[in-house]
Amino acid sequence: MKILFHSWEYGTGGGGIAQYMLQMAEGLGNRGHQVFVVAGRREGYPEIEETAYGRVYRIYDRADVRSPSVTDRVLELAARHRVDVIEGADHWGECAGIINRSSRPPVLIKYHGCQIIDALTSAEVVYSWQRLTVGIALIRIWSQRRAERICVERADLAQAPSQKIIDDYNGQGTKLPGRLGIVPNMLARCPAPASGVHEESCRPTLLYAGRLELRKGIQYLPAILCKVREKFPDVVLELAGNDSYARGLGSTREWLQKQFKGMEKNVRFLGGLDGAALDAAYRRAAMLVFPTKWDNFPMVVLESMGYSKPIVTTRKGGMPEMLKGTGAVIADADSDDFSSGICDF
Repeated sequence: MKILFHSWEYGTGGGGIAQYMLQMAEGLGNRGHQVFVVAGRREGYPEIEETAYGRVYRIYDRADVRSPSVTDRVLELAARHRVDVIEGADHWGECAGIINRSSRPPVLIKYHGCQIIDALTSAEVVYSWQRLTVGIALIRIWSQRRAERICVERADLAQAPSQKIIDDYNGQGTKLPGRLGIVPNMLARCPAPASGVHEESCRPTLLYAGRLELRKGIQYLPAILCKVREKFPDVVLELAGNDSYARGLGSTREWLQKQFKGMEKNVRFLGGLDGAALDAAYRRAAMLVFPTKWDNFPMVVLESMGYSKPIVTTRKGGMPEMLKGTGAVIADADSDDFSSGICDF
């Protein structure tokens, strides 16, 4: 099979979609399929790169997302390489222009999560007054949301990694393609399992990995840390993830730092990590703490499983499906069960 992945986000150091695209490209390429990737430009990387698993074209800027010129280039490359299928994401609606063309390969859309999902946008609200700012912001990105709806509803094929996101789409009346299947995400490269407790820090270390977004439940972390400190005063919480912008709050990192007042010695903001730095963060952690308000099938949970790390998370997404039978703690982020689960581990 010849497959072309199309996403501005691609590769290590990016978000969940970027990680997923890389894992799939490597996984399929290493199993004998021909893989091509059309992605956004990235500092320090060549525009055209030959990898062990296929060819990567980094040929457009963020401002060019969904532009006709990018659509033309993707279709030109698809024709040149005679690909069998193009895979894209619902997020940002990058394949909408391709879907609207009459002459093209079949388009498969992977559901990751986008701004037409009511449950996702609601999860971005912490204070009631934010509902107004979120509503205004959604109006401003109407063209993105229209493109996302085209991708979600009019794809030739669609995949979801969990039943959760299908339920969310169906619950709000979104019309989904007839050819829709659940295909869990994967790790093409699993890290070597932890060889022993000596790989963990001598100081009990909790790891939050992911972008600093309100829908990922970062607002619960200060209260969680406060409760855990009562039993383990020397506990440290490391946050490995890029800053983001919350409507009405500004920088989420700066906002969150204020919420940790009095606990500064127990918190480390690591920023976005890549390669060896992220590997070291996973290895020194005692567990992953992921108090998300909405998630689909997060790569950080898969990665933590790959490192043989315990996981404490919520049922607000596909985690109950992906963690079934693992012994992970699944509880409401603002409940005593969540912090107690951390302490028990």
